Amino acid sequence: MGKLAGLPIYGWDKIENLILAALVTGDSALFTGKHGIAKTYCAEELARALGVKYRKVDASKAEFEDYLGFPNPKALSEGRFEYIETPLSITDKEFVFIDEINRCRPSTQNKLLELVYERKFFGQDTNVTWLWAAMNTGDEYLATEKLDPAFLGRFA
Repeated sequence: MGKLAGLPIYGWDKIENLILAALVTGDSALFTGKHGIAKTYCAEELARALGVKYRKVDASKAEFEDYLGFPNPKALSEGRFEYIETPLSITDKEFVFIDEINRCRPSTQNKLLELVYERKFFGQDTNVTWLWAAMNTGDEYLATEKLDPAFLGRFA
């Protein structure tokens, strides 16, 4: 019986220690594999078990502003730079899961580098402790982007 036995996650015994290590260290984790192997479900169940604020972002549809919010025009007019959060913003979440990360535009990948590694956006702290992502692997998946090695290297 595995360490995740209390959760409804099955068939992940071989990578269970890696999952637990990412939970303990806060390292960003990247789940890869064919569709339907419960990558998203695993993240959702772990966040639920931890009892933390969780947000799943579909990278195939998300614009960068969806992660952070929109620049606040009033603050800009006063010489300050801050964002207005939207219902999709992740800065107040503790566990963020970016699904279909290889469908994320390269320009968005570049903007997410700091979040994946330091849990910050443009130098501003977030509440994100765990940032995990998933992608389907294989040549049969269309509309995917090659992940930049610097971006990919920030995941455990």
